Amino acid sequence: MIVARSQDVRDGLRAVVVPSVSMVDRHAWDALVADSDFYDCHGWLAALEYALGPVELLTLHGPAGLLGGCALWNGERTPGLFCLPDYFADVPGPWERKFLWIGARRSTHNEIPCTLGHGRDRALRGLLDAAEQLAVRRDLAGVVIPYMPLEKASELASFREDARVILHSAEASLAVPPHGLMEAMQAASKHDRWRTRRELAAFAEHGDRVRWTTRSNAWPPI
Repeated sequence: MIVARSQDVRDGLRAVVVPSVSMVDRHAWDALVADSDFYDCHGWLAALEYALGPVELLTLHGPAGLLGGCALWNGERTPGLFCLPDYFADVPGPWERKFLWIGARRSTHNEIPCTLGHGRDRALRGLLDAAEQLAVRRDLAGVVIPYMPLEKASELASFREDARVILHSAEASLAVPPHGLMEAMQAASKHDRWRTRRELAAFAEHGDRVRWTTRSNAWPPI
């Protein structure tokens, strides 16, 4: 998660807030979206808009056209995945105040759609500055971008001395013993074994199966 505050946009770039993803050309937008960033693609944002209402976008333009952008939403105040007081109970900060949230609504993977190459740093800096200005105009505490890959968050934070990357979660891993799933289940609690068996039964009812194999035999997929 990256948290930042306000500063003016620089370098002659033009930031525009549009009230609906339908106002942005799909091909121009998707050309800026990385392959790993599904939740920021035009189709997903349009689906959110169809289901939940307009998706506001902050867009950045230069002489050659659209350089970058990001979806905006209001975050959540209830306990859960998007509740700042829950995450940062031991970290000083204005977590009870409202922030400007960047990324698709409730997305757990956020990158910033942005041009690559020579102009990328300039565009990312301009987007961050524009987001911070918008937060100030809306009397918000700052800007929050949740669930960013660490590399992307560090890249963005490098443009501002007062931006901070806070690691609040990470990919989980499970060590599986030599005899596979059944041995792993035996080491689990009674409740977890029951829940796993129930999940496997539901999995099997749909015609699927689980098989244990060594890493060297795991390709092609089964």
